[in-house]
Amino acid sequence: MDTSQYNPVSDDQISALEANRCRAEDWSRVRVSNAFNPAQVLDSEFRGEVLMGKARILRAILDNVCVEDDAVIENVGTLACSGETTFGNGEELEVLNEGGGRELKMTSITSSQIAYLSVLYRDKGDAYVTRSFDFGSLGSFSSSLALQSAAGGGDTPEAMDSALAESSLSFTGQMRERERGLLNKIEKTLEAIERGTYGECESCGEPIAPKRLLARPVASLCIDCKGEQERFERQDA
Repeated sequence: MDTSQYNPVSDDQISALEANRCRAEDWSRVRVSNAFNPAQVLDSEFRGEVLMGKARILRAILDNVCVEDDAVIENVGTLACSGETTFGNGEELEVLNEGGGRELKMTSITSSQIAYLSVLYRDKGDAYVTRSFDFGSLGSFSSSLALQSAAGGGDTPEAMDSALAESSLSFTGQMRERERGLLNKIEKTLEAIERGTYGECESCGEPIAPKRLLARPVASLCIDCKGEQERFERQDA
């Protein structure tokens, strides 16, 4: 893995992370990418060598791991790594009960739709799709499916191509929902600035800590009230 894109975490980033109740055994062993946003990391602990990109990390302990862009880690306890790991890539799993030997090779892009349809519709002529094809690149996988479909490769290519499209639409919808939520928070923040109430906690009325506003400019609750809100959310979950 190329680690040249990660830089030592800066003093300002450390201050922002500590304001979000994060801690590290040794901050000098924590490195981040240029896209890293400390406002997206809360209530977490870092041990050993930790690399972080633009990711959302909430209530987790990271021990010798690399978290790349667009990852979401929440309430996982300890996520640790020792030596090389594949995270299950290449392992064959039984997706369906009594599937008749139709195990599916696990890959980094396997979704529930792809797993179900590829196992359900696979026939003997298309066995290589789920057993020996290189799934390392989503683009090359899609291209291969299109070529096989054009050559009359059976039901599997069409079914898996549909699953890929559905997965892509689902992911796009989630990203758009997050963007809409952020835009709403930005609009509320601008309104608070116009009213002259920016920096006041909406719940208790006390000033929000400057470090918290620096790390998360759209914050509308102080640390204490935000923690209480999250406790209620966990109880209702």
